[in-house]
Amino acid sequence: MPRTRKVPFTGEMMAAKWGVLDYRIQAWDEALGGWRTRVTERRDRAMAIRVHLPAKPVVTARFRIVVDRVSPLDGAARLLQLETWGRGSG
Repeated sequence: MPRTRKVPFTGEMMAAKWGVLDYRIQAWDEALGGWRTRVTERRDRAMAIRVHLPAKPVVTARFRIVVDRVSPLDGAARLLQLETWGRGSG
C-alpha cells in the first residue's frame, strides 16, 4: 500500500522541500516497441512549475514520467498536476 502524507504546497519553498529535482518524460514509440525519452530535466533545485514545449509534436498513445531524483526531505516523489494538450483527431 502506498504511503500518503498531506502536504500544503505553497510557493517555491514548498517545492524545494517536497519537489522532484530530476526526471525524464518518455513517450511510447510503437515503431521501436519501447519507451523513448523526449525530455530530460536536471536541476539543482526543485521548481513549483515547469513547462516543456517540444520542438516537434509528439504523437503517442501513452507517456510516462520517470523520476530520477527528489528533494532530500524524505525521498518520496510528489507530482501534483500534469497537463498535456494538442490537436484533436477530428
